[in-house]
Amino acid sequence: MTQVIFDEILGEGHGYTFHNFRHSAANHLAIAWLGSKEMIMTYTDYTWSRSKVMRQHLFGETAIQHEAVIQHKWRLLADWMGHANIEQTASHYLHVLDLLVIDRIYHLPCTIHRDTIKLILQNDLTSANTEIVDLNHIIRKGQYFDFYHATYALKKVDSVKPVQPKISKNVSVSTIIHDYIKYRAYEDHDWVLRSKKLATKWVAVKKPQNNEDFSEDELISLYEKALKKGFEAKQCVEISALPKPVQHQVLEALSILIEHGKLRKNFIHFQYRFDKQNRPRVDWSIQHLITGLKYLLPEDTQLKIDNDPPDKSQKSREVKLSFINENNKNTTLCIAFIMLIHAIQQEKLSI
Repeated sequence: MTQVIFDEILGEGHGYTFHNFRHSAANHLAIAWLGSKEMIMTYTDYTWSRSKVMRQHLFGETAIQHEAVIQHKWRLLADWMGHANIEQTASHYLHVLDLLVIDRIYHLPCTIHRDTIKLILQNDLTSANTEIVDLNHIIRKGQYFDFYHATYALKKVDSVKPVQPKISKNVSVSTIIHDYIKYRAYEDHDWVLRSKKLATKWVAVKKPQNNEDFSEDELISLYEKALKKGFEAKQCVEISALPKPVQHQVLEALSILIEHGKLRKNFIHFQYRFDKQNRPRVDWSIQHLITGLKYLLPEDTQLKIDNDPPDKSQKSREVKLSFINENNKNTTLCIAFIMLIHAIQQEKLSI
């Protein structure tokens, strides 16, 4: 729907998507909340007074008085973006971190003994009677140094037409997902769309109601966690190279995983329901799931199953799968991403 609106307003071929504007919002808010007056006036349309009102409302009057040291503003930015932590926001959404760092360094106090200044520059530079001098304050006044100055160096930047990255047809699915997350490439690729949908389906607490509910956030989070758990593209087998009977078992297992699996921390949960006679009211088999998944596991990985069959006396009747490597480390998040890579390539499987 948003793409139709953008096409109507901007014309076809504009290159913008809804998530492009999420990135823009993240960077504008980061500058407005964390940047100096010069940076805000240069890179955003916010006024300095408007930024101060936002900071006062969000951080509180007490925090404003100690603005140089407060840290919860980063967490607040992540919360506004709907991210679990600032690492996700900083890694994939904030494209002005280097400017924010330089801006902060430039405006931090740089205290130095006045005798040191006299010794190096053969000039007192200041008529103050204090022994400790803030060199940054002198630089910003521009009285003695003719080099970088924020109010001179920063200039308004004209908007530029977004450049589409070069797209290659002969590329693996893991590379496509990586390039989408890292460089915003392949945004309209079917594998990208299916991966966002499946990741949201597995991770989201509430069941998505329409396509606009399938954001990239869950995919990015799962991808980053999989990398931390040791994901490598070579861990993915070629399903089409397996014997036909095995392919059938694998596809059945992936179908069950897609439809019924929920990723919770380091486990994949499967909800069991029972009728009045305490018979399982499910149309799938946990044994078929396990049999098919084993063909896709790396050699050093073992599948572990808990609460099978489910304890009917307990309120939570869930079967839990986890995956353990040879070092006895839980790699469920890595294996889940591998299963996602396999699933999105199978057009026969509905996601």
